[in-house]
Amino acid sequence: MKNCLLIAGFFVVMQNYFFAQTFNFKKCHVCMETHNDIHSHYHWEYSIAPFFSKIYTSDKSAFGARAQLIKRFGNMKRLRFGLGAGMIFDEFKHYKGNAILIYEFSKALTISYNPGVVLIQTKEFTTEGPNADLVEKKNINAQFGQHFELMYEFEFNHIHTGPLLRYGLSKFGANFGFGLNIAFDFDVKRDGIMPGPKKGKGKK
Repeated sequence: MKNCLLIAGFFVVMQNYFFAQTFNFKKCHVCMETHNDIHSHYHWEYSIAPFFSKIYTSDKSAFGARAQLIKRFGNMKRLRFGLGAGMIFDEFKHYKGNAILIYEFSKALTISYNPGVVLIQTKEFTTEGPNADLVEKKNINAQFGQHFELMYEFEFNHIHTGPLLRYGLSKFGANFGFGLNIAFDFDVKRDGIMPGPKKGKGKK
């Protein structure tokens, strides 16, 4: 219970930090009017998300994290595609690489489907030697896995952040979690790998 409170507190602090760093109250009305225009200028997005997950196949919960690179193609207003990778830091060490399909219900509310490959580390004990000593062997097993994420985000210029709910399913079992998504929009041609609009050069 204490660990849950600490992690929840971490999410709140991080979200408040990004809110304070990116939101200018004096320009709030300008931000609201240009919200859709600003968002449509960016075709790429990278994001990170720490999360807390409950593993249904065990009595324990675990901390996890994932990273994503998302692209919007052409004039698609509702669909985005990308690649992601993540890990759940439990005793079995779940690793995952996946494709991403995101559907936008609105600019704030999105759902994503993430099919991919799950790697899980398992332990096996065997007897070896004349004394039949127990030897621990670690194996890596791969299976198809999929998870869904439901996110509600607050956007401040090129940065958007908000809570997420996730549900994962594979042969190894199911897991359910909640976390905080922190994403950055950028345009490769205009901004390079750094998010945010560049300032124009002044007249000589």
